Amino acid sequence: MYPSIHFFHRQAAREKLAAKRALTEAARDRHLALADDYARRAEAMRESPRA
Repeated sequence: MYPSIHFFHRQAAREKLAAKRALTEAARDRHLALADDYARRAEAMRESPRA
């Protein structure tokens, strides 16, 4: 089963929250990069035609 758009949006929100709570700059950057990746996956899934 493939993850849904809702899953990617939820994960992006979780990563953004984790970035706010991160103790180091490296951890913050990593969480923000993951949030961006999840948001892009959700957008790509939204734009792809349903098979």
